[in-house]
Amino acid sequence: MPLAFETKQPVVIYNKENTRTMWSSLTAEIEMFESPYTLSFSPIGELILRDKNKFIMWETVNADSFKNTAKIEETQEFYLILSDDGELYIEDKHNSIGVHGLVVPKKVKKGEYDRIITANNFTTFDRLISYNGGGNHIYFSNKHGLEFSDKAYKSFKSLSLLDDNFYINDELIIKDNKNMELSYDGINDKLIIGNETTDIIWELYGKKKYYLKDLNEPVYSMTLNTNGDITLNNNKYILHKEYYIKDKFYELIMKGYNLILKSNTGEYKWALGNIFNRPYNANSLKIGDSFKEGEMLYCGDYSMIILNGKLLYRDHKSKRSTEIKYSPNKSGYLYEIEIGVNDINFKDKENNSLNHISSPNQSFNSKLYCDKNTRSIVWKINNTIKWRYPEISSNNGDLQDKKYILLCNKYYQKCLYAANRIGSNVRYADYSKTLKNFKWYFEIINKKSYLKSAINDDICLIVDNDKIITGKCSENIDKARISYNEPKNYIEYFNSSNKQYKCISGIDDRNNRNSPQYLTLANCNKKDEKMIWEIKTPN
Repeated sequence: MPLAFETKQPVVIYNKENTRTMWSSLTAEIEMFESPYTLSFSPIGELILRDKNKFIMWETVNADSFKNTAKIEETQEFYLILSDDGELYIEDKHNSIGVHGLVVPKKVKKGEYDRIITANNFTTFDRLISYNGGGNHIYFSNKHGLEFSDKAYKSFKSLSLLDDNFYINDELIIKDNKNMELSYDGINDKLIIGNETTDIIWELYGKKKYYLKDLNEPVYSMTLNTNGDITLNNNKYILHKEYYIKDKFYELIMKGYNLILKSNTGEYKWALGNIFNRPYNANSLKIGDSFKEGEMLYCGDYSMIILNGKLLYRDHKSKRSTEIKYSPNKSGYLYEIEIGVNDINFKDKENNSLNHISSPNQSFNSKLYCDKNTRSIVWKINNTIKWRYPEISSNNGDLQDKKYILLCNKYYQKCLYAANRIGSNVRYADYSKTLKNFKWYFEIINKKSYLKSAINDDICLIVDNDKIITGKCSENIDKARISYNEPKNYIEYFNSSNKQYKCISGIDDRNNRNSPQYLTLANCNKKDEKMIWEIKTPN
């Protein structure tokens, strides 16, 4: 391993392995000194760097020269030694080491070739040899930081074990852990901190990593807080935040390459990968997706979970949970919900069915999902909702008590008409008392108004791409926000995307072939009789 000295640059010593700087006096680019430079080794065992004017830029100091009144150069001999391990040091004739070019760790262990494999201090220009052979090592460079085989952590400047604590760049990472040792596993390309009682306390990989959004620095610490939050780099980044209520305790579990957070209730709170065959926070479950005890259907501000044999609906805003009565007749310990091609099955631990809801038709689109418009959980098959919790409440009471109305236009003297086929344009026509197509009723669902047809309770007037047509209410919650402005006799549509109201009006345009019967959206204007709709009672 060569020892290099530049006479034109004020850098005292390079101790290089190939092209990498292993140690330097760090005196480059100091403008007040002039070249050429000379490096001398004094009789009292000191290295001295001078410029052309003999000014001392850098030197090592032999402390014995201050303690002894006698001239030590007359009684001692000193040697400058560059070892095969890349260490530069000064030694006297009694083999006492005077100064190291590399940082001297408080405690080191060496391998079979007397190379350092564990250390307490690891900083710029240090290297750590792999303890499991192969000659691999990691290195701290001034330019690239901590260098692994295939990557580098540029922001790292030092790793230190001091007073039972572990520090990265003087930031505390591990506190109050005795007898820690820092070593390098060259086979797996990772740094390890362990002690006498624990194999591994902390790891840092050079190859394996997960990409996290909005994180532009290496992850050097992960903290599980008492409130269930998981934070990175001393609480600088939040990896997971408790979404419901604080549990008694939490634990992080490694299963394969998956890191999982569980609480004392058995709930899977968070996972880096999938829980069984789906994400822990899935908002939709398809045929074959797992939904067992501890797992949930996550809907943002609410969720449904199986815990302690019960099916619970949880409101994350109010922090309240409600037990769901999923079976009208049976009771038991619920363990799993299975979604099939034509059914949904609630089962106990012995695989016995506690309740079974089926459909006469089969569909691979069968799914259990979050209907966030109504803050409910829905099982739907073939575009038909077969189960929902909570059930949508209406202010109209029993369906047989609905009050049907006619909506008749003042300008045209005709009434609102819905065709039998879904997706057809809603229009106005001459009233016929024998047809249900003219009969409508308003229903309030969760404080939102919908205009429904007497043809079918799931047929609503909807607005789709500015077309006024019929559609299924259950599938078009946002598109069906229709209300009646009684003082002004408007039929109003609320656009949930821009939060604006518009009125349903006739077209009355000679250049529009749809003018004689179809409808359009327009800005509300009480002077325009084409958008005035009067409520009448059917004969």
